[in-house]
Amino acid sequence: MFRAWIPLFVLIAASCTDFSLTGPAGSGECDPSTSENCTRVLHVYGPISDTLADSTSAQLEASEELVGYCVDPFSGPGTCHFPVSVSVSWSSSDQRVATIDALGAMHTRAPGTVSITATDRAKGVSATITCLVIRVTALTVAPATVTRVIGDSSLVAVTATDAEGTSAGTFDISWRSSNPEIATVDSVTLDPARDGVALIHAISAGTATITATAPHGVVDSVTVTVVAAGR
Repeated sequence: MFRAWIPLFVLIAASCTDFSLTGPAGSGECDPSTSENCTRVLHVYGPISDTLADSTSAQLEASEELVGYCVDPFSGPGTCHFPVSVSVSWSSSDQRVATIDALGAMHTRAPGTVSITATDRAKGVSATITCLVIRVTALTVAPATVTRVIGDSSLVAVTATDAEGTSAGTFDISWRSSNPEIATVDSVTLDPARDGVALIHAISAGTATITATAPHGVVDSVTVTVVAAGR
């Protein structure tokens, strides 16, 4: 069984539940087979950013572990983490802002603040993430112009902001080429939570416009010039 060892005086990062650990003078070691002397901790994983654009989808996941004091024959006393299986239910604090289904698929609907909670169906332990949802009013694609030789490729990235200049870390974008015979474009999922990067492929000599489109008709574009080798 996997054990992650952390000195007792170090705080457990990314834990959604506060807990106290027993030490040598306490009630004993954490026993994962019975959960005795263990604290059950639920974690929620989701978008890379807590600021999302509306009309965006994101997949949330939950995991659970038993945490407690234990003594390793080689490392000595420490804090042990024992992963355990879990089945959770999902809920949204405001379905006008964001909804979430039984499988953890989240969809943002309107600007606002929303809390998404996962609850262990059997044990009742819960964890919550809070997200800000914004309405994207501007896209910026960089670089604004690209020149490539036939057969080459180039990455471009887009940022999405609202009217106050707040950036969305998670948003949905579609890409389109004005002339696929000159240049094509593919979304690159560097992170499953966002589609703000695209790969442009230079096909033949000429000029094409690559356009990024966000929900509500917000657009920006990059001009691509493709030249023959040696020019």
